[in-house]
Amino acid sequence: MKQVNLILCALALMVGVHLPGCAVSEPIAEAETMAAESIASLPFEKRVCRLGFECLRPTRYDGLQNKHRPIQSMYAMEPEEVADIAAEIGADLWVIGSQNRGVWFASEMVKRDPHVNPEHVQRMVDRAHEHGIWALATSHLSDVDNQDLKGQMDKWKVHSIDDGRNISLSPKYQSFASEGFIDWTGRHWIEHIEMVGFDGIWIDGTPFGPRNAWPWPAGGVGPEAAVRYKQDTGNDLPAKVDWDDPNFKRWVDWRYDVTIDCWDKITAIAAQANPDVVPIMNYYTRPSGLFWNVAHPMRKIHDSQWVASLEMEGSMLDKVGRALSPRTEIWFWALEPQVKEIAHGFLPNFDPDPQIAKGLRALAHGLVPHASGQHVDIHLWKDSFKKMFDQFKLRRNYFQGETVKYAAMVVSQQTRDFRQENDTIWHVAEGVTGMHNVSHLLLDVIFDDSLNVEDLSQYKVVILDNVACLSKAQCDAIRQYVQDGGTIIAMMETSLYDEWGNKRDNFELVDLFGVDYKSTEDAVVRVLVPHNDELKEQFGYLITFMGRGTRVGLRDGTDAKLLMARSPLPSVNMLNLKVDPFDSDEPDIVRRRVGKGTVIYSASDLGDGYQRHKRRRVADLVTTLERDAAQPLIEFDAPARSVECRALWKDDNTIIVHIVNVTAMYAKHMAPVADIGITLNGRDIKRATSPITSRRFKVTDNAINVPSVGYGEVVVLDLR
Repeated sequence: MKQVNLILCALALMVGVHLPGCAVSEPIAEAETMAAESIASLPFEKRVCRLGFECLRPTRYDGLQNKHRPIQSMYAMEPEEVADIAAEIGADLWVIGSQNRGVWFASEMVKRDPHVNPEHVQRMVDRAHEHGIWALATSHLSDVDNQDLKGQMDKWKVHSIDDGRNISLSPKYQSFASEGFIDWTGRHWIEHIEMVGFDGIWIDGTPFGPRNAWPWPAGGVGPEAAVRYKQDTGNDLPAKVDWDDPNFKRWVDWRYDVTIDCWDKITAIAAQANPDVVPIMNYYTRPSGLFWNVAHPMRKIHDSQWVASLEMEGSMLDKVGRALSPRTEIWFWALEPQVKEIAHGFLPNFDPDPQIAKGLRALAHGLVPHASGQHVDIHLWKDSFKKMFDQFKLRRNYFQGETVKYAAMVVSQQTRDFRQENDTIWHVAEGVTGMHNVSHLLLDVIFDDSLNVEDLSQYKVVILDNVACLSKAQCDAIRQYVQDGGTIIAMMETSLYDEWGNKRDNFELVDLFGVDYKSTEDAVVRVLVPHNDELKEQFGYLITFMGRGTRVGLRDGTDAKLLMARSPLPSVNMLNLKVDPFDSDEPDIVRRRVGKGTVIYSASDLGDGYQRHKRRRVADLVTTLERDAAQPLIEFDAPARSVECRALWKDDNTIIVHIVNVTAMYAKHMAPVADIGITLNGRDIKRATSPITSRRFKVTDNAINVPSVGYGEVVVLDLR
């Protein structure tokens, strides 16, 4: 009988239901969830069940024949039937689509697709609204299908800067610097609102330049851009990509402002028809060959009415999205690995567990997931989506608020652009994120624009992993932050270059680090030898990993304490500890006390070192140094790779903790996890409850134990 009860408990956890007797913790007498809100009244920010699929196209891709083939649209149903299924699934926002080879309504500005009945679009939108579902169109920003760019519109075309390739001038792509293009696009968006009633538009095709070559050209040197650049900077446009030309670097930076200005202006025009319209912009601040060329800035965009959408979900990317804006959505394909012999896009009745984990992790970061797919008949995947949305809806009232702050990792646009780090910054950021995830320490991402005393002071620890390009003002802010009691962990070339990528003779922050720069080296075997008693006790003889780094020397008269020395050994393969010398006095990691704060400098790029082979000892080294310098407010005792933990402030006396079970990310199926410990330091827990599983947890020594976690758990900590 006991075995049967355990099976029932596990099944209940999978669907987020509480069964009496399943938990060691006390059940809550009454569920403390907020009053139910009707879907129709939900603001955009709380629409957590976002669905993307287009069923009006009269073709479907055949993976075996590698071409699109004709098919009856809408799965041979009426528009109302499709919308009813979207409502049955639980969608509260649906990207329906509005164009393919032309638009799907009677536009007066763009040619209509003759293969799609505009009445079907209207009926689908109207029925979605009856269910309280927001209906969004789709469009491309700079390559609208069948847009006629002859005559006056011809001058809007974007001209690509010379990058050594022969990039043709295409009539499909327009310049963000063109006021004519901005006005035209705003009016075209109004058509979507007034003619069909769309609540917003999901916008693809958003880079600053064209997409007619790979890597995408940078664009932005046409006649209208020349006028705008001269007006804004007093300079002529640069003639070619030249990273030694200060004017070219200025132009690279200028494009970010032009992008945001363009999008803000287009949105303001569209808002004349609907003040609440929400354009969602495909935002390319992510890995995979999308760098400075797309001109999507890494900065806070909290004040814009449009919303950034980051394609791909992941713990690091969720943190990047949160740094952009709490309104950022995380877009991902909700499907299993494709098997083209079975179907393109969704597999029939796909396992929703990995997609549930993705969505819950996004929500744990305070962001909304957006799950999309395509092609296979809706009847073959609707049940999988419903299981996903059933989990997301449970957290609708528990994912907003300021993050509980402990450590911040700087992801630097300056360094990416002007040190030409490109995808390396994402590799390193993944490493730093991974180290904090396995150690369950809270980590946020911040950008260059947060390197000021006010923003830095929110964190106990700031990690500068090879943030090579820093201005004098940013360095002064870092100095003040440390003087006031903050901790920095700086690595490799941090502050060796100014904000424009000009190399200095030594670190600008040499006065904090206590070491002088000698040289930079690519990834090699790095053998680090502990030099203080605590690290010797924890790590033994040495720590080894592959990674890049610098070579440095202790400054004359420095008070820096040597924590880890760099061994001269190129490998430990033939090392015999009894007879072979392996220690040295070459510094790799040093620590100084400065003012009220702490400075830790590592010549090794520890983010790179961890990400290459994910050695737990590297993560333990970094997080041990963090904890020694500054105690976290909240700590977790949990399996290293089974769960990820985040925490948000509901108000000054309430913390909402998210425990996300990520086992399905690796095993493809969710496996319940047991005994997650949560401890608070510096604040007293008055009560701990779960609005998801209706449990109350016993508080002992200012700590609680969550005895079991299915897809995920939400714990509300009421503080004294």
